Amino acid sequence: VLLWATSHSMRLSVSQLGSHQVIHTKGVVAVEWDASNTLFSCADDQTMWRWNLNGEPLGKLTVAEDTSVTAMHWLLSRDKRQTAATATQATKDVLVLGCSDGTFRMMIKGVGRQEKRVEAHTGAVVAVNWNSEGTSLATGGEDGAVKLWSRSGQARSVLMQLDHAILSLAWGPDADSLVIATGNDLVIRPLQTSAKPLRWRAHEGAVLCVHWSSVHGIILSGGEDQHYKLWDRYGHLLFVSPRSQGAITSVRWSSDGQYFAVGSFNMLRLCDWRGWSHSC
Repeated sequence: VLLWATSHSMRLSVSQLGSHQVIHTKGVVAVEWDASNTLFSCADDQTMWRWNLNGEPLGKLTVAEDTSVTAMHWLLSRDKRQTAATATQATKDVLVLGCSDGTFRMMIKGVGRQEKRVEAHTGAVVAVNWNSEGTSLATGGEDGAVKLWSRSGQARSVLMQLDHAILSLAWGPDADSLVIATGNDLVIRPLQTSAKPLRWRAHEGAVLCVHWSSVHGIILSGGEDQHYKLWDRYGHLLFVSPRSQGAITSVRWSSDGQYFAVGSFNMLRLCDWRGWSHSC
């Protein structure tokens, strides 16, 4: 696991977590920060670890040890005055884990163990994402289904059923729609049942990752065709990158919408909101 930091000149510096000892014995598949700057990592060795900012392991968590984690996402409380003793179920920080056995698991911050296990999809749960209000969880699976769940993990609806596996999904700026990566396409699906979805061919190859900025509403995608692209909410192409040396496997906007990061094989790139790269 590597920690990257940006400077004012938009250059990336790197430090390696656990460089003094082997922690994960197989590939790391997901990482997430919590509100206290603790990093959580999950790997194909079916382990989950916590790390501090100095790259030191803080301990192993007993979560989803009977399966492999494929995705995870923190729901962080907006009220930082809450403590473990005063927080209610509706204000606690909740980590959701998508798993290869078709379930998702929930863990409450400060508890350190699995609190809930939900049978969600046929085949692996590939994507999990809380909306900005923390009132709804979206999941996407190998079965092509996109489902919505309550904060407590109760099923609400099957938002879409598609022919291909869901590889990534992200909430729109107002949490009233989702952008979904499936096959070579991106699909924008409003939550309003009477509204029609918008679907377009986004990449020449599978779309592997997608993220939607909550600031300016620009959609960022990456694919097997080794390109990352920017789109408006109507599916109009705003920017396409030069071809990279490998498939684009991860993309993420910064919280202020000014920058985004792009990950590929042996490559991490930092770009401004217009798409232009400033570091590699």
